[in-house]
Amino acid sequence: MRRNLVIIFLIAAFSVFSAYAQTDVKNLKKQIEDLQDQLDDLADRVDTNEQHTVMDKIDFSYELRTNAYNMSYKNMRGLPDWASTMMGLWAFGRLAVPAGQIGGTPLGSGSGYTFNPAFVMANQDLLQGMMPAMMQMGFIDANGFIDMNGNNQFDMYDMPMIGVNSMGTPYFSGTFGASDMAKYQMMFQGVQPKVYDYDNSLMYTTRLRINMESQINEHLKFGGRLTMYKVWGNGAESSFFNGQMSSQMMDGLDTSMPSDDKLRVERAFFTYSWDGGHFSVGRRPSTDGPPMEYRNFSVVGGSPIATLINWQFDGMSLGFGLENATGIPGASIKFCYGYGFESGYGNSYSYNSANADVNDTQFGGLIAHLYRTKKIDFVLLYAHAFSIADGFTGTVVMPFVVQGSDINHDGVFDEYYLSANNGGYISRTQATSNIGSEDMATLLVRGETGNVGYFVSYSVSKTSPDGRSMNPMMQFWGKDALLNDNGGQDNHGGNAVWAGLTYNWENGARLGVEYNHGSKYWFNFTGAEDNIVGAKAAARGDVYELYFTYPIYGTKFFLTGGYQKYDYDYTGSGMPLGAPKKIESATAFDALMPIVDKVDNIYLSLTARY
Repeated sequence: MRRNLVIIFLIAAFSVFSAYAQTDVKNLKKQIEDLQDQLDDLADRVDTNEQHTVMDKIDFSYELRTNAYNMSYKNMRGLPDWASTMMGLWAFGRLAVPAGQIGGTPLGSGSGYTFNPAFVMANQDLLQGMMPAMMQMGFIDANGFIDMNGNNQFDMYDMPMIGVNSMGTPYFSGTFGASDMAKYQMMFQGVQPKVYDYDNSLMYTTRLRINMESQINEHLKFGGRLTMYKVWGNGAESSFFNGQMSSQMMDGLDTSMPSDDKLRVERAFFTYSWDGGHFSVGRRPSTDGPPMEYRNFSVVGGSPIATLINWQFDGMSLGFGLENATGIPGASIKFCYGYGFESGYGNSYSYNSANADVNDTQFGGLIAHLYRTKKIDFVLLYAHAFSIADGFTGTVVMPFVVQGSDINHDGVFDEYYLSANNGGYISRTQATSNIGSEDMATLLVRGETGNVGYFVSYSVSKTSPDGRSMNPMMQFWGKDALLNDNGGQDNHGGNAVWAGLTYNWENGARLGVEYNHGSKYWFNFTGAEDNIVGAKAAARGDVYELYFTYPIYGTKFFLTGGYQKYDYDYTGSGMPLGAPKKIESATAFDALMPIVDKVDNIYLSLTARY
């Protein structure tokens, strides 16, 4: 019996031990499984980092900005309504109509054409006052009329007969000769422009920049940037031509002016450096240079000083540090070279010997830091533009089209043909001739003292015309030479000032004020400047700006609000073609494309960088 009790006790003890042992094994197994999961998760993260290190060759970062604008244009100049209607009828071939189409009979000499009766009836009083001058210039035939009531004599029911131009066709038809051009220009120059206001109460834009960097080794690195910049609710790549470069989709500003949602290459370049120097080639970091960084709430975004060059271009640079050699703190010099227009590829005259005299547009210059510390920087930029062309390769929608034909190959158009762009078709633009050269220089001083940052620059330009535009549209408009009208070849000098002041709070908030002024003949290459109204640095007149930046999360996420006031003195800011005119003295012919006088722009932007 005792033996049986021992056996029973041993069996019970073994059972209890087995139960405890199984529980411990289960717990141990679960612990091992949990540990394995942690090891697997750690391995995944380590493998991912190792894969990133081994396989990823480029470091990416982005900047996403959304802007809201309220723009008010004051005292704009444009064609009067009747003149705009007249141009439209002319372009559509309906301003001059044959007498037979309106039931009249031509009597006397002349073309047998008269003005569109509906146009005459709508503008009868105005045209009546213009009749003597039009008759004197030959637009109206003094020896003929259109008999509308069949009494064979001129009376109040009859229509004037349009004269015959140098091509033997009626004036205001689609064909006219070179000698007729001055008459058309004289007629429109005697007409006062319409003065009006225009408001765009709310417009949004979104700009995405994807930055790329790669340090290949201690000497070689790559830099690049892809950009999408669009207007909300706009999917069109090309705009209607408004007389300004910014309305054209072209190489120098295709990522700097808002258009559609395409992602384009703004920058792509290699830099090879050594002790004391560097060489770089590719699509250059040539936009957002100093002093744009103050308002942009960023580091300097490009190398050329933005007072002269704010323009996307392809080229190369060679730079040297001079501090050790000269003993001057921060002294350096960089030589730059770039292309603005390639004439020998892709253009209508690329392989045509008759038009082979269009040369490439090239730029050369230097950027020198004369003295640079953490507190103050003196920078000098000099640039020379060789063989400036009368345009750049790009696309635009022209409201009407003027074509020309050089029949005797003497470099002057003998016939012109005017037609309407009735389908809103996109045109490929290209340079037609070289119009001269330009020298530009600027000195920029920037620095900080305590919580205050400041900068001031003074710039000069000197243009040397050498040629006339062979663009028929620009000849028709009279704006066909470098800062000259109608083929003029006068040299002109200009100057500009850009100054700014900021106050920086301890939390990073910034209040800034800036002022720009440009003279009558001031001209630079800043069409890619990030201002929706137009480049401040190119203004022939005054621009005032006040802005405030509040850092929600440092320079990574911030809000900026500001106000800009543009007060132009002269026409054509930022345009190389045409003589600048005092805006108050501009004629209707000068206002064939709208002239901007004063603009108030209120903006608000939210920017995220990572």
